Amino acid sequence: MHSHFKFCDQRDCSCELHRYWLVLGIAAVIFILEVAGGLFSGSLALLSDAGHVLVDVLAMVTSIIVQYLITKKNAPSHRFRAIGGYINGALLFIIAGFIINEAIDRLQTGESIIVAVMLPVAIIGTIGNYWQNNILADGEDHVTSKAMRLHVLSDLWQSVAVIVAGFLIWLTGWHIIDGICSLIIAVVIGYWGCQLIRWSWKEHHTS
Repeated sequence: MHSHFKFCDQRDCSCELHRYWLVLGIAAVIFILEVAGGLFSGSLALLSDAGHVLVDVLAMVTSIIVQYLITKKNAPSHRFRAIGGYINGALLFIIAGFIINEAIDRLQTGESIIVAVMLPVAIIGTIGNYWQNNILADGEDHVTSKAMRLHVLSDLWQSVAVIVAGFLIWLTGWHIIDGICSLIIAVVIGYWGCQLIRWSWKEHHTS
């Protein structure tokens, strides 16, 4: 049993779809802000987070499609949730690979960063991710919902890492920290991808 948003129809519980659409809208706003902030500040961590959010948007769209097919079209839940989970896990791996590639490049070039722009945008992104996490907290417990929460959670941790990197760069002047934090983020995201694939495999083999 889960709580309902006030705009949910109690007779036809589509709360999960409402949650996913709201989380998707927040993600779109965060993406626009982080692209603008990353380009202006020169922060790889911020641009990587924007790339992460973009892939999250694709993952959210996947989850929305899966939930719609199951809720509205009575599609076989285990099969479709597993497929959606596999796709979302693969998207997490793509995010990790992108960040690793960009982080290595940043470590080699050591480009400067405008911390005064990087930090406020990262803080706004973190607030948005926290809001998304709260929206999904009361959702149903299945692979589709876990995939959504995992993408949001990984993005929340990345936003926190960007803030930490910004403060460390401000204190030390070492711009290389931006690339190092990005590498750490990539490892964590890769781990979440493995977890999601494992959960999806279990879902796929549930009778």
